Amino acid sequence: MSSNPIFVGGYFKSGTSLLRALLGQHPDIASGLETHWFAIDPAAGIGRGGETLSAHVERLAAFFDLDPAMIRDRTRNATTGEAFLDAVMALHVSAQGKSRWAEKTPDNLCHTDRIFAHWPDSRFVHILRDPRDVYVSMKECGKGGDPARFGDAWAAWICGGEAAAQRAGDGHFHTLLYADLVNTPEPVMRALASFLNVSWHPSPARFDGKGDEYETVLRLTGKKSTTLESLAKPLFTDRVGIWVDRLDADEIELLESALREAGGWAAYRRLCDINQIGRFAATG
Repeated sequence: MSSNPIFVGGYFKSGTSLLRALLGQHPDIASGLETHWFAIDPAAGIGRGGETLSAHVERLAAFFDLDPAMIRDRTRNATTGEAFLDAVMALHVSAQGKSRWAEKTPDNLCHTDRIFAHWPDSRFVHILRDPRDVYVSMKECGKGGDPARFGDAWAAWICGGEAAAQRAGDGHFHTLLYADLVNTPEPVMRALASFLNVSWHPSPARFDGKGDEYETVLRLTGKKSTTLESLAKPLFTDRVGIWVDRLDADEIELLESALREAGGWAAYRRLCDINQIGRFAATG
């Protein structure tokens, strides 16, 4: 197994896919589409969402351009999601001719204890985005719009992420801001390279778009991913601050009331203040 893999996580619509794509441009790091490794039970032959493990393997093989028979062979003795992921990503690393892998599924943020128990030398990268922009993006893709539900879910994820960061320590857990990533990618990726202990290379600080993944997911699942559709475009900054023109005062009041009720007020205010000054400087 890889002793020092990289995991990326964060709330939905916060930039996890962009960050993963940038990391994958590093000559030493292999990354790909989401695996949902934590949601499968290889010992029971169950894949994500209760599908068969065989169906899950077929999808991953297409996602990573691997031979499904080879994945089945390499994972035949895997009894946990962790062991399954090790085997799949070892194949991916070899196929890419690289030395290290990165896995991005947003829900990784909810499974940091499993991650560090199995991969004690791994590194976790948490990307944060202005919660108001996240709320708008969720509404626009049809996956949100109820302030109370959003408040409960966002508060639980972000507060859980802060607790995970404290348990892991600075040497294993790194937090960055979406607005910084798109506005000043080079210093953000330089700092991330240092955290990951990889040599600096300029390729992860540039992004010209990656359209093949959108077509792959559409073909395999029939779903039009708005995230991957955006990822097909060169790096853009016009999704920063979208809430200003799309949320009225009444909806902001409902959203903030829900976050207070859910216990996410302090984290919300901190992120709003950070985005106003344009840099990540959270404390406490």
